[in-house]
Order: sequence, then C-alpha cells, then structure tokens
Amino acid sequence: MKTKEILHSFSVEINSLRHEAATTYQELKVGYFSPFEGALLLQKIFDANQKQPELKIKITEESIEHLISDVSLGILDLAFILDYGEQEFLTKNLTNKSIFQSKMVIGVSKLNPLSSGSVFPLTALKEKPILYYGPEKTNYLKHAFLATLPEAYQNLPVARISTIEQMQILVSSNQANAYYPDGLLQPSNSPSEKIEYLPLEGNSSAQNYHVQAIYQKNTEKKKLIQQFLS
Repeated sequence: MKTKEILHSFSVEINSLRHEAATTYQELKVGYFSPFEGALLLQKIFDANQKQPELKIKITEESIEHLISDVSLGILDLAFILDYGEQEFLTKNLTNKSIFQSKMVIGVSKLNPLSSGSVFPLTALKEKPILYYGPEKTNYLKHAFLATLPEAYQNLPVARISTIEQMQILVSSNQANAYYPDGLLQPSNSPSEKIEYLPLEGNSSAQNYHVQAIYQKNTEKKKLIQQFLS
C-alpha cells in the first residue's frame, strides 16, 4: 500500500513537471521602440490572448539598438522596430517580418503658416530645431533621417526627446518641428490636434518606413512567434 502511494505521488509530480515543461515555451518576451509601434504590438497581444489566454507576454520599451542586441542575445524573443532610411539592422542570426509600412512626415504647429501647405519645404528644416522620439539615448533615427536628406542638410540641429508628451507640446507651441511615422499617429489626442502632419518636399520614397518584427532565425519559439505575428 505504501509503495502504491509513493508511486502515485511520483506520478503526480512527473505529470506536474511535464505540464510545466509543456507550458514553459508559452511565454514571449517582446520589446518595442515607441508608442507608435507599441500600438501595433498591443493589437497583436490582444489578438493572441484571445486565441491563447494562457500565453504570457512580457513587454519592454528600449532603443532600437538595444532591441536588436537583446533579440540577438536571446534576452528578448521578439521586437518591433522602426526600419527607416538605409540603416542596416539585421545581424546574421536574425530574421524579420514587415508588420506595417508608410512614410515619415513632419509635424508642424498650426500656429505656423507652413501648416496650411500641402508639403513641408526642405528649406524650412533649417528654421527650427527638429525633434524625434527615443525612450533612451539613441542616434538611430537621427542618422536615418539625415541620410534621407540632400548633402546641404546633413548638419541640421536634430535632437532626441525622451517623452512623446514633451515633443508634442514643443511642436504644438511652434518651438520646434518633429518627424513622425505616418499612419501610426493619433491626431485626435490633445495636444496632437494642434499639429499638422505634412510630407517632406522632395523624394518621397526616401521617407518610406516599415515596422519590422525581428527574431532569431533558429529560435525554439519560432512557431509560437509566427503564430503571434500571423
């Protein structure tokens, strides 16, 4: 009788361990760069949790450089990044899937007469500081933006802002202009409603961007990641 009890306890423990082993991979560590890509990520998380309520998703916000590094090292399983300009971001062990694409636009205050135009003139880039959002120190978007411009504009005063709110206030009050990913904006939210978003004059194809989901080519969670992204 004692032997049966021991065997039963052992069987219960083995089944418990098997269950843990089976569910361990049902966790994704996901990173994103900004609230813009975060909106796309949120929709993916919502959809995934409707299909797989048991799926646990840990989320972090980092610079694009850190996201690429963390996915390469396996610290993150997946990251949503803004692929803009001609920046090289994939390492030999990473792959990517395009989630969304559109063009970058310039945000200008409705207090500025330029806001009534159909495009933002290149020459106006020299009139005010140009801002971009980054959650931590990063030059990725600065270099990407400058690389899309003619040589005469390579030394523009481009500065990183660490909060979207601060950037929106500075642009709304006509103290600066900023560049944004079109299609991921929410202009109905104050103070965004005081900003006009205009395409940049010139080669519009240079302002194309993609939101890329990046992950390791040979990760054990590849099937889970692909299900999450589908």
